[in-house]
Amino acid sequence: MQQQGTELAQLAISSLEGTDCSFCADGELTQDTYKGNDAVVCDACDTPGAQFW
Repeated sequence: MQQQGTELAQLAISSLEGTDCSFCADGELTQDTYKGNDAVVCDACDTPGAQFW
């Protein structure tokens, strides 16, 4: 069950990667980690668009 959750998180991250940040006007989401969690994080303001734990 844990592996299925990880696969779904990676699918969601891949889907969100490259989209515009909803918190600032300048950035886009890139695959990264945020506080130790898999995430997509804005490359301009460092705000996570989504994180999975």
